[in-house]
Amino acid sequence: MARLTLNQVLAFTKGYLHKAPGSAKEQTGLDGRDLVFQDVSTDTRTVGQGDLFLALRGAKFDGHEFLAQAVASGATGLVVDETAAASDCLHGLGMTPAIVVVQDTLAALQDLAAGYRRTLPAPVIAITGSVGKTSTRGMVAACLKPTLQVCQTQANNNNEIGLPKTLLAATPQDQAIVLEMGMRGRGEIELLSKIAQPDIALITNIGVAHIERLGSQEAIFQAKAEIIAGLAPGARVVLNADDPYLKAFARDICHLYQVSLVSTEHPGNLPDLDGMTLFWADQLDLTGQQSTYVLKTWPERPDASCLPVQLPVPGRHMVSNSLFGLAVAAGLGMDLATAAAGAAQFENTGNRQRLLTAGPILVMDDSYNASPESMLAALATLQAISEGRRLVAALGGMLELGTYAARGHFTVGEAAARHGFAVVLALGPYAADVKAGFDSVTQQGSCAVFSEQPALVQHLLSTLQPDDLLLVKGSRGFAMERVTEAVLDFWSRSESSTEVGHDTDNRQGGFRS
Repeated sequence: MARLTLNQVLAFTKGYLHKAPGSAKEQTGLDGRDLVFQDVSTDTRTVGQGDLFLALRGAKFDGHEFLAQAVASGATGLVVDETAAASDCLHGLGMTPAIVVVQDTLAALQDLAAGYRRTLPAPVIAITGSVGKTSTRGMVAACLKPTLQVCQTQANNNNEIGLPKTLLAATPQDQAIVLEMGMRGRGEIELLSKIAQPDIALITNIGVAHIERLGSQEAIFQAKAEIIAGLAPGARVVLNADDPYLKAFARDICHLYQVSLVSTEHPGNLPDLDGMTLFWADQLDLTGQQSTYVLKTWPERPDASCLPVQLPVPGRHMVSNSLFGLAVAAGLGMDLATAAAGAAQFENTGNRQRLLTAGPILVMDDSYNASPESMLAALATLQAISEGRRLVAALGGMLELGTYAARGHFTVGEAAARHGFAVVLALGPYAADVKAGFDSVTQQGSCAVFSEQPALVQHLLSTLQPDDLLLVKGSRGFAMERVTEAVLDFWSRSESSTEVGHDTDNRQGGFRS
């Protein structure tokens, strides 16, 4: 938590003290500037004794309406905007030690976080990308935890409010801070990067999420590349060499930054790396419950000579995530065998590729969200772990694809057919495009189209057979977790359902990609 003096708050926010009756100057005789706040809060439900309460204005709330409640809960300082200071909302607050007035409280929150970050000794690792940010952040943290005390983004706190809160939750005792950065449009990641001032920046991939807003994949790349805005010259950037946009970006910036590349495939011509370092997976083996590979590096490292890595989760994309974690660990000077041992303890969060048993059915619940890239990764993962089981998919639609929507859904249908899915049930306004893609590849299986989820569930329950392997996935707006719940409930009537995956927390809303 951030222990800040009043002087620091005033300096970081460029605010000024409100001279109201009972204010800091009258109480202390020292203008209140010797005050130390124990933490910073924007929610009166979490305000503690001695905290600084910062009143945010939002579309559906206004923290200025809760100033008295914050004081009653123990706040010894308030940050308010000029509109509030000119109104009567500050009257009757009693002996509040300090009221700091700023032009905009959201900007003040960000400025506080940026100022506090400069006082922290721990390196900051910032992560963005179209898909896989949260699982990559978790994997990076897992790789660092055997050696370092890690503070990391919690829940969906990856935007202009959540990231500052994460920084303010760090302590001087933390030895690494791992931040997730999301966005919906241009300029947002640049802002987050300048607040966080990362020592290491990481981009997972460039997909088509938010193409409706940004118009092209090139524009999405430009938005994600803003993560370097807060980097100092010579800082480290870790990029996915399997992504053509990022592979080209690496060459563009390798003379300004230390660039590390990761790849799940053989890298090809190693001498062409132009001073960059490479981490890649050799002898990759994906099974139903884990992924294993041998870590290779270029230039070769003594601590990574044919180092075996075992992950408790399936999927090529999870291998890529672990390579990011190992590259970050190496950049911080950690022993890679120790970092690999940390990766072996990784746990997924939320409804992200949870493996569940429902009677004789194995369900992969990946209902947290969806994009074409994450859909293709999930389909490939299920095929890789199928071990002869019949493959079934219940797929909700994908949102925010704009003019790419029909093509994106068609591509998912094609992939389901190519990966050998026997049954695909598609939901939403572009379900027919999924079916068209599926039918364009094969007539061996079946793809059915649904406009309402209850009809899909009814059909699914009548279609499932013992030993089937079922994928449930879709954008948050389609609430596909309800499909998983229906399957579990159906089979629990005869047999108890047991989770064989990880965290069952269902996180919803508030995030950015």
